[in-house]
Amino acid sequence: MTGSLTNELFYPAIHESDEKWGITVTTAGFQLIEAHKAYPPEGHPKTHRYHYHSGRILDEFQLVYITRGKAVFSSKSVGEQLLEEGTLFMLFPGEWHTYRPHEDTGWEAYWVGFRGNYVSQLVANSYFLPENPFFRIGYNEEITRFFQQITAHIKREEPGSQQLLGGIIFYMLGYLFHFRKNTLFTNKAVVSKINKARVLMREHVNTNISPEEIAEMLHISYSWFRRTFRQYTGFSPAQYITLMKVQRAKELLAQTNDSVKEIAGVLKFEPSDYFSVFFKRVTGVSPLAYRALCREK
Repeated sequence: MTGSLTNELFYPAIHESDEKWGITVTTAGFQLIEAHKAYPPEGHPKTHRYHYHSGRILDEFQLVYITRGKAVFSSKSVGEQLLEEGTLFMLFPGEWHTYRPHEDTGWEAYWVGFRGNYVSQLVANSYFLPENPFFRIGYNEEITRFFQQITAHIKREEPGSQQLLGGIIFYMLGYLFHFRKNTLFTNKAVVSKINKARVLMREHVNTNISPEEIAEMLHISYSWFRRTFRQYTGFSPAQYITLMKVQRAKELLAQTNDSVKEIAGVLKFEPSDYFSVFFKRVTGVSPLAYRALCREK
């Protein structure tokens, strides 16, 4: 899979101004360890050196992607795990961990280390968690290409490279989050039910249809529907219905001359005065202010 690639190890320089970008890359590389060979190899600075049995704690995040072979992994939040080829795992700052290639297979692996307030905020909001650090993506050409682009940019040492590297990390994290969200729902029947529910919500945007009624129309229990819908969309059914009403209200405000009271009536906001209060709370502007903004364009 990796062809003629050889071991590469980089620790790029980081300027004080780079830290303000929100993501800075601290290390990257590619590693080929043959079966039954010593690990870890020499060459890492003291801050990144460790022994498998004692482990280590880093002050940065890392993504490590196994493209050939297997690995043994353990951390404070996760017990010992055997990781197969095609697994990408994430390391977290302040989290004790240890890992090594499986002695019978060795491995080929890419890695990149990074830090920054932006990534810390993603973890604080539970987009990525130490308790769930694994992404079993198989051999993924796009992810492999990102790792290769990172090392290529580090080698060039061009001005602004840290900002470009931060952009690649940002995309990779989005890619991994998207992958995980979508692999949670491999059951096509479940996805079909959720999509049908969303269609019903849009079709009944001008009514007072309730989430319970939608569950009944789909012949599923409301508790299952509420839980699964939130997991898939990030919104509760009631929140999603409300968002559909706000979206429809925006369209009517922009495309018609209907009064705010008339639009509130069409969308079944009762009392109608509540519509203006709710619309401003969601969008940040009143219905009339939103209409004025649309007409200015």
